[in-house]
Amino acid sequence: MSRPRFGLIGARRVRQGLGPFIARDLEAAGAEVACVLGRTADSALAAADAVGAGIAPTTSLDEFFSHRLDAVCVLTPAGTHGDYVEEALARGCHVLAEKPFLWYPETDWVQKAESLEERFAGAGLLLETNAQWPWTLLPLERALGRSVAGAKRFAMGQQPASEGLQMIGDSAPHPLSMAQTIAPDLTEFASLEVTAPSEHEIHVRGTLRGDRSTLEIEMQLDGRPLTEGAGPRQTWIEVNGTRVERCIRPRDYALFFRRGAALFDLPDPLTQRVADFVGKVRARPGKAPYHPDRTISRRAALLKSIADAYRALG
Repeated sequence: MSRPRFGLIGARRVRQGLGPFIARDLEAAGAEVACVLGRTADSALAAADAVGAGIAPTTSLDEFFSHRLDAVCVLTPAGTHGDYVEEALARGCHVLAEKPFLWYPETDWVQKAESLEERFAGAGLLLETNAQWPWTLLPLERALGRSVAGAKRFAMGQQPASEGLQMIGDSAPHPLSMAQTIAPDLTEFASLEVTAPSEHEIHVRGTLRGDRSTLEIEMQLDGRPLTEGAGPRQTWIEVNGTRVERCIRPRDYALFFRRGAALFDLPDPLTQRVADFVGKVRARPGKAPYHPDRTISRRAALLKSIADAYRALG
């Protein structure tokens, strides 16, 4: 497949949407963005204008899929992902969906994720999520000065632009995807504690376990509004007690890790993540069935455990 054709669902840049950046990276990876689907004519047109010239806007699923698409990026709010992913499967398209893969008002997250994984694999179609943090692994290891293989403890602090339960949906997939990268066999929480020190803060502590691995994990989510001039929202990662910060240079949005006074370049993980997906789409022109690795459904189960524990706080 020389140049796979992609369609974007929900590409308008509202509330930190990634549509224009994903379109940029798709084109850079050798794909063609053919069309965008919006909820209304105005939103579809705004999305097409934001994504680039010559891209067809539509509000019709039938018209959207009539563009001979090879793959679809689902960028809508997470609670709407399920239906769009089902549509893409029925039309024979690979899917890259934003995180979290499934979220409220969806029910039976794990069973639905498992079913979709199984059916996509049976059809020889790719189903992946836009988990970017695993693509920071090599720069992270350079910043840490060691490999993360066999790590016993992983912690991550974030400043999500949301509050309450939505902070978990927006932020928890990041440390969970990193935990799965460190130890892919992790399947469940052996222990889990979720607290809310204030209305804008959520702390998660627990132990993840799998057939061969265990990993202590901690998440600190701080959704307090930033003061004027505070700069980009900050993120830090700690592995076995060594902490590095993810920094963004405001003048050009360059990314890097910082450990003490030392800086380490961090190539844009979105660009790498999108390029990897395009490469996989190109490599599967025959759509041969394969065995799913259950990464998506396992992460959905872990995310649901955290969300349920937070909701139980009342």
